[in-house]
Amino acid sequence: AEWIGKDQETCLIYSRPPEQWAQIIQDYVKEKSLYNMILTFYELLEGEETQGREFHQLDEIIFLKALKILEKSGKAAVIEIDGNKGVKFV
Repeated sequence: AEWIGKDQETCLIYSRPPEQWAQIIQDYVKEKSLYNMILTFYELLEGEETQGREFHQLDEIIFLKALKILEKSGKAAVIEIDGNKGVKFV
C-alpha cells in the first residue's frame, strides 16, 4: 500500500508491486513485438488486444508507476500527445 497526494487521504493498495507489473507489461511487449511503436494507455489498459491479460483495466496510476520503472531502465518512454498518454517501448 502507498499513500498518495500531499494530504495523504488516498491510498493505493497493490495486488502486485509496481516492479512486478513492469515485468508483466515488458513480457507482453516482448511476446507481441511491440517495440518502437507508440501505444496509448487506452489501447493497453482497455483495448481488445489486452483482454484477458493481467494488466487489462489496471488502475492508471499503478500502470504509470510500472511504466516509470521501465522508463528508468531505458525500456520505455512515456509520452503525452494532445492530452493523451502513451508509451513507446524500446
